[in-house]
Amino acid sequence: MKEAEEPGSVKGAVVMTTEYHDDFNNTDTSDIRTLWTKDIKTDNRFSSVEKIVANLSSVIQTTTTALEHSKASEEVLQKEVGRLKFLMEMTRQKLDSVSEKMKGINEVESLRSSIANIKCTLQRLLNNGTSVGCCPLGWVVSGSSCYFFSSDGLPWNQARDYCFQSNAQLAVLKTPQDWDFVTSHTMPLFYWLGLSDERTGNWEWIDGTPYIMDRSQWKPGQPDNWKGHGLGGTEDCAMIHSNGQLNDDHCTRSYRYVCQGHTMKPTQ
Repeated sequence: MKEAEEPGSVKGAVVMTTEYHDDFNNTDTSDIRTLWTKDIKTDNRFSSVEKIVANLSSVIQTTTTALEHSKASEEVLQKEVGRLKFLMEMTRQKLDSVSEKMKGINEVESLRSSIANIKCTLQRLLNNGTSVGCCPLGWVVSGSSCYFFSSDGLPWNQARDYCFQSNAQLAVLKTPQDWDFVTSHTMPLFYWLGLSDERTGNWEWIDGTPYIMDRSQWKPGQPDNWKGHGLGGTEDCAMIHSNGQLNDDHCTRSYRYVCQGHTMKPTQ
């Protein structure tokens, strides 16, 4: 027995048409019954062939439409590739420009460092040759530390990063002298310090040393880890309030900040 051909295929149409032709060539026309039977069989096959031809026409139409869409898509794709190449070239030019500017920034930083060193040397001469350290321009010396009191506001994490990039850290105040010096420069404004309980849930300085709780350093009722600010989470960062006492606040708020670094030794 011949296997049934898959409807809608070109091969199926050819096979059924061939069988239709063979049936008539092999039919004894003197036998009316046989002819009648063959005629019915042929009609059925002819109907099947018509269906297959109709299906093929539909497939051809669909394929033609797909090809037309493919050509249109190819044109769109080529335009998109061209646009992306243009954007890539513009980005490369911008990167080159930024690279040149970065070279300029590095030169400025080098000059700034040289000026700071000159200032430090002059300070040494003014101190009759003593080895007292000095600070970069815009920083204030106290003991063996240099402090920078910002005039702009940043969230705690960004303030931390700024201090780090300046070879310093958010201020760590461990002695009464440090507290008195810093608060005398911060009042009556708000400043971030390097104090947080975000990492462990316990208050600690940014250098990893634990903070020994002293309620006299905090505003009354603080720290309270307040959640009603609508910013999500709790208050995990400490700032110096306008009265010089500590207050916990949400780390995403922008306040001024205090950076602390080591004094520089002047060149000999």
